[in-house]
Amino acid sequence: MALDFYKDYNLKYYNKIINAIKNNQIIIKEHIKNSYTNTNSGKTYIKLNKNDADLFILVHEFAHYIDRSQNPHIIPDEFWFLSETYAFYMEKKVRDMVRKKISKTYS
Repeated sequence: MALDFYKDYNLKYYNKIINAIKNNQIIIKEHIKNSYTNTNSGKTYIKLNKNDADLFILVHEFAHYIDRSQNPHIIPDEFWFLSETYAFYMEKKVRDMVRKKISKTYS
């Protein structure tokens, strides 16, 4: 669902994520201690918990990867403290998409 969301939201971001997964720039595993993006290497590590929250974790961490892989970054380095705002914004967008699909399905 996270990839479908990015595919619908922004095809450029979706392709960037797909390429990063294929090239081990985004690493998704259950056995990673925490999800994070290494700002030096640009790699993103995502820990899955095998529950519904994984959708939001994926969307959130993909947003960090997209930000760091853009040139210039979406959030400039001097405002890095705002990076969570962008990632939470993307979570809200996916939540809205899920709500819309549910209301269409069950209306």
